[in-house]
Amino acid sequence: AQQIFAGMDEAGPSGVDDANELRVAFLNEKFAPELLPHCDELIQRIMELIEDQEGTIAELDSREELQRQLYEMELERIKYQLREYLRIRLKKITKTALYLKLSDEQQERLSQNEREFLEDYFSIYKNHVDKVWDGASEAAEPLPGQIKCIDEENLESSPLVVKPKLESHVFCQVVRDCEPFTLPDNDQVVELRQGDILLMQYEHIRGLVQDGSVRLT
Repeated sequence: AQQIFAGMDEAGPSGVDDANELRVAFLNEKFAPELLPHCDELIQRIMELIEDQEGTIAELDSREELQRQLYEMELERIKYQLREYLRIRLKKITKTALYLKLSDEQQERLSQNEREFLEDYFSIYKNHVDKVWDGASEAAEPLPGQIKCIDEENLESSPLVVKPKLESHVFCQVVRDCEPFTLPDNDQVVELRQGDILLMQYEHIRGLVQDGSVRLT
């Protein structure tokens, strides 16, 4: 990243820092069992940097072929992480769409495009479920109404809602020293020090991941 973003305006956000921040956001999203808040400003800066660097590469002549290849290789790495970050988020949205519809707080984690995607997906999913049960009305008669009908009013009790497994174990690296905290299940006091690498239940470090004190790996 130091090569491809060399020469960027030092007065603005560092391209190297943005590339590193994208890598952290990508890995956090990949390993977190829940949908994390969308990094709107970071993604916008990364897209602008990609556009700028594609222009820089296009201006290189034949005498700078090695430099071009190095720049293109690094650029492809950044673009891959960006694509995967967005793809993973869409996969989580489709998996937990009904759960997301239950909470305004959860929907605040979405970008504008993701909110529109969620609304379209929910509408398609609801229509699909309605058609399935309409075509099997007699067989579906003994089943509970929460399964046969999806609407925003009865989502809370619907068994079709898939919630993130916050109790899942994740590997994490401590970025900076954290205040000691107590695990609710056994009263054990946990002290996280910069550089520590641990395997913990995600729900215990959820807030630390979101404030940047801990990153998933």
